[in-house]
Amino acid sequence: GMGGAAYVLADNYYSNASHFITTQPLNVTGVGTFSGNVSASHVIASGDVDITGEVNAATAAITGAAAITGVATFGNNVTIDGNLTVSGTTTTVSSTTVKINDSMLSLADNQTGTGADAVDVGFYGTHDVGGTDKFSGIFRDTSHSNKAFVVVEGITTEPTGTVSYSASELGQLDAIIDGGTYS
Repeated sequence: GMGGAAYVLADNYYSNASHFITTQPLNVTGVGTFSGNVSASHVIASGDVDITGEVNAATAAITGAAAITGVATFGNNVTIDGNLTVSGTTTTVSSTTVKINDSMLSLADNQTGTGADAVDVGFYGTHDVGGTDKFSGIFRDTSHSNKAFVVVEGITTEPTGTVSYSASELGQLDAIIDGGTYS
């Protein structure tokens, strides 16, 4: 029945608010359910937290389950001790350095067990030439008779499940194979 936002001082909490704003730490010891936006300097929850609005927090420590259906913004480091599953169309990472401790990356993981060899698997990068986006990379071509790995340089169609290229877009691969010498 408050109608707007709730501005909360330390240790005073209101449920059923459309917005929850506090400059003090927000401590939730039971189940916390918020149907609006949550903005707090610190969020500490030992129970489950369910938020259907946006979350803005400098630090958050949640030991129970967390369900956020809006946008979550954290102004500091985030550590996830369990598995992380991201479901969506695009995942964007904007970072100077990406470090992965695993020795292998699994691509097209959803293709296993289906009996179909239907997608090209590989990686590519984007670059610009004279105002035109171009793509270069290496992939396993399922349409090739030997399922060859192909290096492409400067294709103009962004690679998807199948990569389209012409002979003039094949890239150069410099390598030493079976103990040969490089010149």
